[in-house]
Amino acid sequence: MAFSAFLDADVLFPVGLRDSLLWIAHFGVYSPRWSADVLDEMRRNILETHKHVTKEDLEEMVRDMHTAFPEAEVTGYQGLIGAMPINEHDRHVLAAAVVAKVGVLVTNNVKDFPSEACEPLGVEVQSADEFLLHGLSLEGFVVHEALSRQASIKRKPAMSVADVLTHLEKTAPNFAKEARSAWEIPPSGT
Repeated sequence: MAFSAFLDADVLFPVGLRDSLLWIAHFGVYSPRWSADVLDEMRRNILETHKHVTKEDLEEMVRDMHTAFPEAEVTGYQGLIGAMPINEHDRHVLAAAVVAKVGVLVTNNVKDFPSEACEPLGVEVQSADEFLLHGLSLEGFVVHEALSRQASIKRKPAMSVADVLTHLEKTAPNFAKEARSAWEIPPSGT
């Protein structure tokens, strides 16, 4: 069984990053976890910044996430929220990660989850970039297959793995660079 990782809203918000993380999970590199609170935060952020996305679109996406990963949603963490030794806004994330007994909490707000507060609770915190690099080092072939599948379902416009990596340059630049090197894909713009 793959190790589990709790995904914060900020890594589920950017569509390319979310798709990559979920396709990599689909291919068994890890098992994703999230909470209803994280999904609510993701929905709010998407609705605020992407005016073309409707609530119905979001609900369909969340249903698809639940269908693909029925074991992903963490419950029963609310009683721990107040005891979490980090800022109030992020306590629900750490509490859910603790209850889920995940190997890692994936967030791009690493500074809000200091290691001295999280590690004693058994939670390692990594940025999406670090997490993807780790997956690449452990399961490079499988990660490539996952991103190939992600690219293959895009039709408007059609995409390649190189295009997926170009999108990931904004949210996971070190991973995109390392994956291009490992898979001998030229840098974008060349």
